[in-house]
Formats: sequence, structure tokens, C-alpha cells
Amino acid sequence: MATLTFAWRALRRAPAFAIAAALTLAIGIGSTTAVFTVLETVLLKPLPYREPERLAGVWFTFPGMGVPLGPQSASSYLTFRRFSRSIEGMAIIGRGSVNLAADVGDAAPERVAATYASASLFPLLGVPLERGRAFTPQEDSPRGDPVVVISDGLWQRQFGGDAAAVGKHLKIDGVERTVIGIASPDFRFPDARTQLWLPIGVDSTTVYGGAFGNQGFVRLKPGVTIDALQRELNSLLPRIAERYPEVAPGFPTAAFLASSHARVVIHPMRNDIVGGFASIVWIAGAAGMLLLLISFANVASLLLTRAEGRQRELAVRVALGAGPSHVVTQFLSESLVLAAIGGVFGLFLAWVGVRAFVRAGPAGIPRLSEMGLDGTVLAFAAVVTLLMALLCSLVPALRYDTRRLAARLRDGTRGGTTGRDRQRARRTLVVSQVAFATMLVSGAGMLFSSFARLRAIQPGFDAEHTLVLWLSLPTAAYKTDADVVRFSTELLQHVSAVPGVRAAGISSKVPLNNIGINFTPVFTDADRDATNKLPPSATAVTASSGYFDAMGIPLIAGRTFDREDRQAANEVIIDRRTAMDHWKDSTGTASVGRRLRFTQNDWLTVIGVVGAVHDTSLASPPGAIVYMPNVAVADTNQSQVARTMAVVVRAAGDPRALIKPVERAIADVDRGLPPFGVTPMSDTVEQSVARLTFVMTIVGVTACVALLLAAIGLYGVLAYMVSLRSREISVRMAMGALPSSVARLVTGQGATLAGVGIVVGIAIFFMTSRFLRAVINGVQQPDALVVGAVALLLMVIALAASWIPARRAARVDPARALSGE
Repeated sequence: MATLTFAWRALRRAPAFAIAAALTLAIGIGSTTAVFTVLETVLLKPLPYREPERLAGVWFTFPGMGVPLGPQSASSYLTFRRFSRSIEGMAIIGRGSVNLAADVGDAAPERVAATYASASLFPLLGVPLERGRAFTPQEDSPRGDPVVVISDGLWQRQFGGDAAAVGKHLKIDGVERTVIGIASPDFRFPDARTQLWLPIGVDSTTVYGGAFGNQGFVRLKPGVTIDALQRELNSLLPRIAERYPEVAPGFPTAAFLASSHARVVIHPMRNDIVGGFASIVWIAGAAGMLLLLISFANVASLLLTRAEGRQRELAVRVALGAGPSHVVTQFLSESLVLAAIGGVFGLFLAWVGVRAFVRAGPAGIPRLSEMGLDGTVLAFAAVVTLLMALLCSLVPALRYDTRRLAARLRDGTRGGTTGRDRQRARRTLVVSQVAFATMLVSGAGMLFSSFARLRAIQPGFDAEHTLVLWLSLPTAAYKTDADVVRFSTELLQHVSAVPGVRAAGISSKVPLNNIGINFTPVFTDADRDATNKLPPSATAVTASSGYFDAMGIPLIAGRTFDREDRQAANEVIIDRRTAMDHWKDSTGTASVGRRLRFTQNDWLTVIGVVGAVHDTSLASPPGAIVYMPNVAVADTNQSQVARTMAVVVRAAGDPRALIKPVERAIADVDRGLPPFGVTPMSDTVEQSVARLTFVMTIVGVTACVALLLAAIGLYGVLAYMVSLRSREISVRMAMGALPSSVARLVTGQGATLAGVGIVVGIAIFFMTSRFLRAVINGVQQPDALVVGAVALLLMVIALAASWIPARRAARVDPARALSGE
């Protein structure tokens, strides 16, 4: 304790040094702790389910369709659950949202996130409900009783936490459902947005396999590996075709599985919960670690510089009997005090950073609501603080030999204060800081360049003047396709009459939005042998006559749809990509009049070709799209109307100004339908690059801090070198050296150190840039121009950091410096 007290007093006598060192440590410890908080929550903390290590996700891969990872079908779920000997249970879910009627008066219902789940889900996860029970297999059928399990948050909001809520009713999508269970407050499956769970209604008696559209999970039996389960489920694929000969009428299951080269893929459930966000966490972790290393190098350099200025003091201590352990203890105690101060402020910075991350993080971050500074994070911060104190103290301690210190005291000289070994240590630390900063700034530059390229891409539609509002029509209120078409026709009349609306339309899907994805093989009159191979697939979209004008998608050839009451059901519009895929037609004119069909459906005639749009990502090329008219057909198996529809409005000015008027127009038609996903398309474009923007922000902020720390480190070393060489500089100037030449000498030393660090940093960056390109969609290869600009920026900053010491060296008074010696 006495040693720490002495260290505290010594640091108080050097406040500038103490503040700089403690603040640098706070930045390094804080950034690393914040990143670890995210890492621990997302990747390290066990999933909150019974024996989560035995839970896995079940997926399909369809190489023949170009689908690397696809969901389950009801047929695969029923087959695997019945015949697999390696699993204890299996469940499937589907994600969506529902209209939840308000519990008071005539208020409009709200749109809430829902999960459709098989009855086996809750037993599979092994998580008990707070109250009530989960649904039974009998309730999980097309004719089962209408029941619902609600979240704790919805229980509090709708029923005020009333214990008698179980058994009461909620009106969901127009259907009265009985509340049979209430989930615990910490149950957030599959994510925190889910407010209620509904039976998925698997029909075990159907003869058709159905679409592959459900996420599947299994619990492995003890001792069964993922590889073993994957082999077994792949061996069961023929059973699916045996039990369910057709995916849909006229579409054989065996042919589909063979043509698509379907294979089962098993992942640990953590992979499915975390998704692609794991790569972002590792990138943030690498950036935080580089910042911690820069902080260490900076503080170690400051401590080494401070130790050299205290050589006489240390020599006196050695002469009075202090051994090597005393010198090391002194360095360690000062480092501990600095690290403790830095650790406390670092925890504060981490707390602020995590709170900001929770509030402003991009959509879809897993387990976001669970993030916080828990005991594990505090323990990590303490270990990092102690480690930084130890490492920072070792640098000066290992550079000083007590025998040499005693000899210097006897000689009464300052010899050795500028010894090559210590100069080399300082320079190595500075070069390391510059190299790490170069890596971060180069990474930020590459991300910014990629972001600029993506933003420069024309998406194929008018994003600046378009507003999208989503609606979902419940079957209870709109029983037939004709009812849906009548509603949409009346709706468009009301919306089109709103002042400021230039065009309005509806569709089942809009670009860069996952709602309404319907990916299906397209057979055309150009296919000569369609029965033996799977043709290219396209996204099937239902659209009204005004959709293309509202979205700003240009017509290339032919015509668009007519009004719903005059439009034929057997006509379609395709995009340029579809015309190229099937008829090698870049102009679209040759595709008009050609025919296509979806699996078992009737032949459809192409009446128009429109421009291709970036449907899934700006970083990916436009995908093939087939647009179907929003009309009712007699055969309900071939229904193509949009029950969940996007109302697309093109505004004369700012589309946000139309939100309230359009919502009122919707209420005039049916006030029981709550609009959701109300978003200008410009925001949708921004959200499509949100992940890249988020990573760019993390790396960019880290790079700016790294630049500042590197500049401070370079300045500190050069300033101290000037003070140590004041006598040499005085002699040079006394012998006629010009102040400008002295300034160039000091500046040249700074430029040399920075140059070496820049070269090393760029070399390491080129070796590691592949990782960024591999994990973030849209990141381009490093641009030589960008890397050159980064090198120039760093050199300018290095010269600026060198300018003050160089200016001080040029103003040395030779007479005063020599007399001082």
C-alpha cells in the first residue's frame, strides 16, 4: 500500500503525463470491454434453453437452384421426426406478423411480430412457461382450436399482468383466440420482437409435400454428433418422396429433389440465432484489439520516456540499497495506479458505448436486449486492466539494469540516456502504433470506398419519391380472392385521390425487402426438356396496374397491366433479367408474346418487359422477376392475389409528408387494418447497406482514435529525443548549422518512423483484407488509390506531429544549452 501511495504522489507531480497515460488506457480498455460485451452476449453466453449444446438447426441446400441454404418443408419435418433415430425431437417455425385487435373501444388494431410454431417447439427447447401451457398436437392442426401463447410484454400491455389472463381471448387477424399460456420474461425465441406464438397447423394427412418455407430445429440424442445426424437425415430424403410423391399437384417430389441436388445441412442452433452477425462481432473485436495494442504502445512509450528522465533518481535509490525488485515494483505500482484510473474511466466509456449500441445498432442483431455489463464483463475488464499494467511496467523495467544506474551515479554523467537499445524500443513502439493505425485507417478507407460504390449503383427504381405501407388482410374478413381484389381496387382509388400522390399501386413484394419472397422455378416455351432438369428460378411478384409507375420501374417493351376488372389472369410481365435468362433477349421486344409457367400452373403469356431492379441487395446483380396481375382466378390452388400487400405511393415531393394522409385513406376503406412497415424507399435503400454502414462506423471511429493516439505517440517520442539531444543540437548550431536544417533533421526522423510504420501496416492490411471481403457482402478489393490516400494522410499527420518538436529544436539557444551542460 505504501508503494502505491508513493506512486500516486509521484504521478500527481507529473499531471500532464498521468492524464495522457490514464486517458489512453481508458480508451483502450473501454473499447475492448465494449466489444467483449457484444462478443460475450452474442457468441459466448450459452443459449437460455435446456442443454443448448444438443440443439441444432436443420436446413437444406439446393445447388441446382443456386440456393446455398434453404428452409424445411412440412413433409421433411414429418418424415425426419418419424424416422430419425438420432433425435429426441424436432420442431419447425415460421416468422410473420399479425393484426392484433385493441382491447378497448374502437381503436385500430396494432401489428405485432408472431411466430408460427409446431406443438413440439416448447418441449424441444425445454423452457417452462410463466403461466399456463403450450399448445397440444391436436391444436397444432388445420382444424385445431384457435389458441395462442403470448409474451410477458404483451401480457403486461394487454392484460396489465392479470393472473387470470390465461383463458381470456384475443382477436388476432379477425379470429378470436384463447390465451392458453404466457411465456417467461426472458423467453425471446426466435428473437426479442416476437410477441405471440401460434400453432403452425401442420397437416399430417396431406398428400402434397408443400413448399420449403419453415425453419427447422432438432434436439440430438446424447452422444450423437452433428455429422452423424446430417448423414442420417440425408439418407432419409428418399422417404420424403415416398410419403409425399408431389411437392404440389403435377410437380413430383423425387424430380425436384434430384434436379435441385437437395442435401440436408445441420448447424448448431447458435449459428441460426447469431446468423451472419458473428462476422461483424469478430471485425469489431479485431478493431478493438488493435486499439488496445496502440494504447499499450503509447503508454509503454510514455513510461519509457518518463523513466529515462528519472535515471538519476533511480540511481540514487540503487545507491541507497534498492535492488532490482524495488525498481520493478516502482514501475509496476505507477502502472497499476494509471491502469486503475484508466480502467474505471474505461468501464464508463464501455457502458456508454454498449448503451449506444443497444439503441442504435442495426436491425436483426441477435440477443441485443440481453447486452449489458454483467459480472463476466467486469471480470474481463479487471483482467485487461491488470494485464495492461503489467505489460506497460515491464517495458521500462526490462530496459534498466540497476548496476548501470549505479555506475551513472558514480560517473555523474548522463551517458546512456540515449542508448541505442532504449531508442530502438521507443522507435519500435512508435512504428507499431503507426502500423496498427494504418491497418485501421486502410480498412475504414476500403469500407468507405465500397459503401460509395454501392450508393452509386442505380437500384432500378425511384427511391427518392416512393413511400411503402404494408397491409395484411385477414381471411376471416376477406374470405375469397374476389374480396381481396375488391378491397385493393377501392383502396387504390382512395389513395390515388390523396393530394400529392402522382401514382399508386400494390404488390406482394418490393425491392430490398424480404417480405413476400416467392422464389420458384420458371418453365418457358424455350425449354426443350423441362421434365428432366430444373429451369432457372425467379421471384414471383403480384402487382397491380399502377405499381410500375408508383415504383418508378421503366417499361422497356410491350405494355403493363390493365385495371383489375379488365385484366386477364393468364398474362404476366417479366423483367430484363428474366428475358435474358430464358430468351437471351436484352431489348425485351422478342420476349413479348412468349409463354411461361410455374410448375403445375397453366401457361402464361408475357405482355411486357420492365427494367431489372436490385431485389435482394445492391451488392448483388438484379435477380429475375415475374410479375403477375392482382386478379382472382377460379382455381384457388393457383391463387395469385396479394393478401399481404405493399401499398406503393409515388409522391410529387417528400414521400414522408404523405404518410398520415395515406393512412387516413386506408382507414376510410377499412379502419381495422393497421399499416405496418411504413417506410420511404430511400430508407429501405439505406437499410440494405446498414450492415456495411455499421461496420464502417465502428472501424472508422476506431481508426480516428488510432490516428490521434499514433500522432500523440510520435510527438512524444520526437519531443523527448529533442530534449535529450539538446547539447548535440546546440553544438551543431554553434558551428553554423541553420535552424531550418535542424528542423529538417527532426522532421526527417519522424517521417522515417512513420514511413516504416505505414509500409508495415499496409503490408499486413493487404494480407488481412480478404477477411473483410469474405464476411461482408459488397466490400470490394483494396483500391490502390484509396491505400495511397491513406498513406498520404498518415504521412501528413506524422509530419504535423513532428512539426512542434522540430520547431522547438530550431529555436534552441546554443549558449544556454551549452552552459547548462
